[in-house]
Amino acid sequence: MRLMQVCAAVAVLWAGSAAAIGPDSYDDIPYFGASYLYELPDSDRDSDNGQGFQLHFGLPLQEQGLPRLTPELTVHSLARKRDVDGKKDYQTAVNLDLIYDLGSLGEGYKFKPYLVGGLGVVQNDVRGNKHERLGVDFGAGLMLPLAPWLDWHGLAARVEARALVSINDDSTENAYPIDYRVTAGLQLPLFFLFPEHHPVVPAAPECELAVVDPDTGRADCSADSDHDSVPDSADQCPGTVQGMAVDSRGCPSAPAAAEAPLLSVQFQENSSQLDAEATKRLDSVASTLQAQANLSLQIIGNADSQGDKSYNLMLSQERADAVRQYLIGKGIDGSRLVTSGRGEFYPVASNASPEGRAENRRVEFKLIVP
Repeated sequence: MRLMQVCAAVAVLWAGSAAAIGPDSYDDIPYFGASYLYELPDSDRDSDNGQGFQLHFGLPLQEQGLPRLTPELTVHSLARKRDVDGKKDYQTAVNLDLIYDLGSLGEGYKFKPYLVGGLGVVQNDVRGNKHERLGVDFGAGLMLPLAPWLDWHGLAARVEARALVSINDDSTENAYPIDYRVTAGLQLPLFFLFPEHHPVVPAAPECELAVVDPDTGRADCSADSDHDSVPDSADQCPGTVQGMAVDSRGCPSAPAAAEAPLLSVQFQENSSQLDAEATKRLDSVASTLQAQANLSLQIIGNADSQGDKSYNLMLSQERADAVRQYLIGKGIDGSRLVTSGRGEFYPVASNASPEGRAENRRVEFKLIVP
């Protein structure tokens, strides 16, 4: 009974930290995992090796500027056969752990090693005598993405090894028994529990005569050529980039535009060359700057986490410079274009998958309004 109360308290504390972060701030989707567990118990336990299961629920902190850290709630339960009579002893534990991602490794197929450690409560049921102890666990593991075969981003196999140290307050017992366990299982992203990560497209308004966008097929009651939600009939600043913050006239909103990121362009791996899709988007940016002579632009280069950090910093700067030169070639005064490279330190997606790394190889824009 006491273990259940402590477990509930740990869960409440963990949930409270999750609520403080807020569901809208997740970069990676929270996940659930289940694993088979095999244990090598401390020699003082006088029992065979244990078997059972382990469950974990994680909440990535990438969006909070901590791309390598994930708080994780872990529960495990196992049984061991006693040497003296062949009957079983049991162990159940709940831990609040912290995962530290060591980054992706490997050529072609990437796997991800990590370190894990935390605190919790351990209940041992030995010959019907239950007692709870403070526990400290630590270890390491590997995340093996299954998306290349199953085409489901975030699904992964997971193997790990941990040591669990129980802290006994009974002088007749081993003060710090150490149990070792190895687990293997699956980790599943919880997309279906967090629908706020999937934007809802509003229904098209009903009207007598709809205007159909030839590119997207969307039907509206009036034309909106630059997709800023201000109809062309009332838009005093046509040609603004889609996603730019505008006021009721369809013109860039000074306070919001200074902070709001515009569309981005992507790059191939280890490259700062602009492809056809990138130049098409940059042509739209150039049109906006030509129409709004009072605006300047901050051009921010980024990279994925492949390779050396210093090289990625240089590559991100080269990408920003390539974009600046293209815009200058389109007639934009270079004094209105400021560049910076941020390397791999500001990802917008997980670097564990090819799709995520492609999103991180990008140049972003921020408007500078006087």
